[in-house]
Amino acid sequence: MLLRAEVFFEEINRHGQVTSPQLISLLSLKGARSIPANLTNPLKKRVRKFGFARPPWEEDATTDNRTRWGDRDGISAGMLQAIRDERKARKL
Repeated sequence: MLLRAEVFFEEINRHGQVTSPQLISLLSLKGARSIPANLTNPLKKRVRKFGFARPPWEEDATTDNRTRWGDRDGISAGMLQAIRDERKARKL
């Protein structure tokens, strides 16, 4: 899960946003319906566990009705670093 989260936040940090078709490709998922189970639902659970009121990303839709996630208040850089630090600590 940490690797997928790292890819997610790295893309948001680098480009300011990531769309569902991009995530499908980057994470080698079967389709958009795989994103919640493989990424956003586990991230949302961790967010709630740490007491945050909302996820550290903005979510909306593109003009062709695809989900788009974007940076919320510059948080993506900090999330990316925290994920990398955790992966290093776990030697992943």
